[in-house]
Amino acid sequence: MGFVYKIPKDKIQAEAVIGNMVLQGKSQRNPQSIRWRIANYYMMGLREFSALNYAEGTVSVSYLNESGVLKFRYEEIIAKYQAQLGRLYGLNLSPTVRKKGVSLDGLRKASVAQVVLDAVITQDKVSKAKVDVMPPLLMYGTVGLGLWSEGPDSHGIEVIPPWELLPIPVNVSGPSDVRGLMRIRYVPVEWIKNLNITPAKGSNVYKGIGEMDIPSGNMPIENDSWGAGSVSYTGSGGGFFIQAKKDSSMARGKSKKKDEMNVPVTQLIEVWTETSDGFLAEYAVYAGLSEVKELYRYDHTASKYYMPTQVIRDVTVGSFWGRSYVDLLIPLNNELEIALSSIFQSVNDFDLYGSQLWPATLGVPPLAHRGQHGLKRITYEPE
Repeated sequence: MGFVYKIPKDKIQAEAVIGNMVLQGKSQRNPQSIRWRIANYYMMGLREFSALNYAEGTVSVSYLNESGVLKFRYEEIIAKYQAQLGRLYGLNLSPTVRKKGVSLDGLRKASVAQVVLDAVITQDKVSKAKVDVMPPLLMYGTVGLGLWSEGPDSHGIEVIPPWELLPIPVNVSGPSDVRGLMRIRYVPVEWIKNLNITPAKGSNVYKGIGEMDIPSGNMPIENDSWGAGSVSYTGSGGGFFIQAKKDSSMARGKSKKKDEMNVPVTQLIEVWTETSDGFLAEYAVYAGLSEVKELYRYDHTASKYYMPTQVIRDVTVGSFWGRSYVDLLIPLNNELEIALSSIFQSVNDFDLYGSQLWPATLGVPPLAHRGQHGLKRITYEPE
């Protein structure tokens, strides 16, 4: 039986512990975020990755190399990805109820439960969950599944990207050591205040959480949602540069209405801890940027609820995060690109320049035999 992780009962201590765990967890997640970025942009057609910093989780990507040339791309990895994706789409993910025993009462209860489950989780929701789960699972190797409920007739399954997940404890050596989960994301402050479980809008607790304004419809660039690091699109042409928000107040004039051009957002932290037998122990909600504040906390130990958030891994490799199908294909595809590029370049040079025969009696040193601009020189011994 594994140990049980418990959040400190004191509110101030709990806030400090959760804040430290989030900072430490993001730092340990940074090397994983590098792999996610490379897999994502490699499949998008980018091949130039530089300034990799696994400690900070930062990387620079570009379409063009240092010479401003778009290198040859071999896209068989896309075909393999699509083939594997098609196989996974063929899986039946519909939830089922398993009967306990072979009694008539057990069969009756299982049948009734199956009917209720089919009504709650319809085939449309199952199909949508399948389409949402499989691509990021193949791309990043880890996804989370969360059950949400907004009333007796509104239920669903939410797909959680891996960069929003952290294990409890944060330094686990494998999935078997996990005793809870944390989900960290940036959401509008107004959305948090409207939740049924959080304090009312006028509560003083919201004065302590930090927030930042972002243009409506954008994600916060200063705090990248992939992790503690960031990605920059730079290079010798063909790169991308994130522009700062432009102040358009002079153009549109001042308005006395409420500013809806910008949305205040903050960091939302959801915490689930497990009992020794794998059921839900506690659920807590925290929010804040530099300092986190506790908004909700409830002990579910006596209820024997299943964990509402689960993690799926493509290839488990002794870490909380799994390796992805795409991640395993990139090294070989990269070598194939280099080999095929060299072959095509050699054929092109031979077709354009041909070969030049030099008699060995000229006394030209071997270092001077290399031609320029693809010209190849062959030394022969005259009879």
